[in-house]
Amino acid sequence: MISTGLHRPEPRAAARAATFVRGVHLTFGPSGTPYTREPDLLRYLDDMLTPLGVSHSERNMATGNRNTYAFLSERVIEVLRPGALDLVVIGHARSDFDPRLSLSGQLNTLLDGDPLCFAISDQGELAPFTALQVLRAHLRGGRARHALMLLLDQSTHPYPERSADVGPALDHAVGVLFDTSNESGDAVAARPGDGWAVAAVEQRSAVLDGQVAATLARLVGQLPPAPGPVTVIAGEHVVDAGILPANWWGEQAGRRLRTVAAGAPGIPPWTAAVDLLTAGPTGSAGPTGSAGSPGSAGSAGSPGAVGAVGSAGCACGRVLVIEYDAVLRGLGIAAFDRSGWQRRDGVELP
Repeated sequence: MISTGLHRPEPRAAARAATFVRGVHLTFGPSGTPYTREPDLLRYLDDMLTPLGVSHSERNMATGNRNTYAFLSERVIEVLRPGALDLVVIGHARSDFDPRLSLSGQLNTLLDGDPLCFAISDQGELAPFTALQVLRAHLRGGRARHALMLLLDQSTHPYPERSADVGPALDHAVGVLFDTSNESGDAVAARPGDGWAVAAVEQRSAVLDGQVAATLARLVGQLPPAPGPVTVIAGEHVVDAGILPANWWGEQAGRRLRTVAAGAPGIPPWTAAVDLLTAGPTGSAGPTGSAGSPGSAGSAGSPGAVGAVGSAGCACGRVLVIEYDAVLRGLGIAAFDRSGWQRRDGVELP
């Protein structure tokens, strides 16, 4: 997916680390728009999928919440109010149900700054890691200073999925703002998450189940030293599979484990990460989304949504996100480090 805009940021001097500004996680129920048969769309799907031997049905198109990625992105922008951006990178594991809508075109219309917009897909659970890698490279290389990462998932699909969602069928949108500037008021407002920077993003492919633990150990061993205790975010499927050895976390190892439940592909670990990065060390609340509560069905035009809430905070110097896609055999890690870490009388302070 390529931006419809012609502008590209001019190369700049090498920038400092990509810094977390703020983030939000929104959930959505039914859009309130009933299904209407559209022969052109059905014909398009038949032309695209039948030669590949992929089954599809009109019945599937009538299910789910029917929220397009363009709609989900627009709601995130309303909450985050990012200002002028240089770059938007989108990650999603599943395709949009209506390919006639241009997500990049919609974003270029909504956003100031004529940002470069494109999407990462067909990478399963690791799409967010690739999106973050691309975003970080642009910021570090001076090609952008203000960037937005969007992670999206919606529940309407014309063809069978490789795995079913666990729990209620909600649509998800995660938005995370990054920049490389300390300038007050330059493109961003208050910065409750200031101090967290992307220290590393690494991926490995063709990793068999029996090789994951050793590969993970090598990747973690190559990370720069953590500035303080580490909070590890990993999905239940990663922990239950024994990918993380039992002695790999705990007080002696200097790592705390935060397990996230299975859910929409590519979403749960990143909602937990936004939660921790936004909350701060004392568990102060993060930004709140539009009216609604987690899991609420919502109504037409205003689906239920909830912002990332820092219920527990993060008394740590590093947040380490780990994900393994057992179908695609891919392993990804992302480390966020807190600058200015201190320890005083046994209490960790930002």
